[in-house]
Amino acid sequence: EDVPKTVANFLALCDGDGVPASYKGNKFHRIIPGFMAQAGDVVNGDGTGGVSIYNDGGAFADEKFAFRHDAPGLVAMANSGKDTNKSQFYF
Repeated sequence: EDVPKTVANFLALCDGDGVPASYKGNKFHRIIPGFMAQAGDVVNGDGTGGVSIYNDGGAFADEKFAFRHDAPGLVAMANSGKDTNKSQFYF
């Protein structure tokens, strides 16, 4: 309920139902040991692309920054700046 668009986008890409792309078979394209692992570029597979279920596959706006990513195993959306959320994520 805190970030409904972000959750809906992530779950739709996990399921792959009714979306043009999904996380199925997607690789982690960026790994920084001791820090994070990033995946979700369902277009190019190298961190330069992505899609969302909104805006004809385009980016969608940030919802909230109320959560701290201060423990292992938390998932967050990766983006390239304000309001550029698509499919990339990291742990």
